[in-house]
Parts: sequence; structure tokens; C-alpha cells
Amino acid sequence: IPGRRAAVVGCGAAGRAASAALQGAGAELVVVNRSEEPGLRLAERLKVPFLPLEELDPGRFEIVVNATSLGSRPEDPPPFEPGALEDEAIVVDLVYAAGPTRLIEAARALGLTAVEGREVLLWQALPQYRLMTGQELSPQLAAELLGLELPEAAS
Repeated sequence: IPGRRAAVVGCGAAGRAASAALQGAGAELVVVNRSEEPGLRLAERLKVPFLPLEELDPGRFEIVVNATSLGSRPEDPPPFEPGALEDEAIVVDLVYAAGPTRLIEAARALGLTAVEGREVLLWQALPQYRLMTGQELSPQLAAELLGLELPEAAS
């Protein structure tokens, strides 16, 4: 992540967390939002550039995170055009949909690395479960409960 160009689309709680994490990891971050005021507020707080969503050129970024609610419903369009991304780009969609969103499906069809919301939820839930119960939750069981197939190496 250090030095990679990253855009986080959305400035709600998930967008703020993703932005802070990427910035803390050393990414060259740009905050993107549909509404200017909250986007500017977050960008000023993090001391990074702000870009209105309609001006987003996803091809300028190596990591693009969707932290909007777009994708929560099957008919939702992707928040940006994944076809504009470079071949090595990484797409992260924080929508916890029942299956891959249209954004994730499109990114995977293009051969891009795509991380869907349920995968993010899985890796958040494991340490949370340990903190709350003092016990380990099997990654395989958690993945199964989320309807995901976990590669053997990740178990």
C-alpha cells in the first residue's frame, strides 16, 4: 500500500475508516464523494485532496474502495466504471450484499483483484469474536455462514 494511489468513494463511517486506514498505511489518498460538503470536511481532516464523484477517473488509481451504499440492491449501478481501471488495480467494495455486487462482478470479469464486502466482514468478525468471547472462530465456519468459499491456505 505505501505509495499506491488510492481513492475512497464515500465519506460515511466506512469511508472515513477506509480513508484513515489507507492513509495510515502510506497510500496516496484521494477522498471522493457525491456530496461536496462531507467530502471536503473529511479531506480537510486528513489533509488529502477531495474529488467530486462525477469527476472521478478510476484509471488514475491503483486501489479504489466503494464505501457508498451503491450495490446494496441488485439494480444499483456501480459507483464508478470498473472498465476504466488499469489491469493491476484492486477494487474493494464494502457493501455487505448477499452476493457479489455488480461492481465486484464487473471487476472480476475484467480480471481485476476484487474484494467484496462479505470478505471484509469475515476478516473483521474473526478478531471481534475473539475479543468478545475469548475464543477463536474458525475462519472456515465464518466463511460458510457468510456464503463464501475460503481458500484452503486462508483457513
